[in-house]
Amino acid sequence: MDIQQGNVVEQEALSQVTRGMSRAQVQDILGTSLMQDDFHANRWDYVFYLKKPGKKIESKSVAIIFNGDVVSQILK
Repeated sequence: MDIQQGNVVEQEALSQVTRGMSRAQVQDILGTSLMQDDFHANRWDYVFYLKKPGKKIESKSVAIIFNGDVVSQILK
């Protein structure tokens, strides 16, 4: 059985996110981040994990850093 967890972030969607966008715009494009830390409210982490029997575990992550309400960095 395949085990999938987290946010699937397609490159096409990620390429639409740019510096200066609002949190609402990012959420419209990428969806709600599953990992939002109360201690780091300026960072949204999108993490994806897929485990298939007999195959190497696939994991990807993207962090969106905000300065106030706008995107300041995109970490792949």
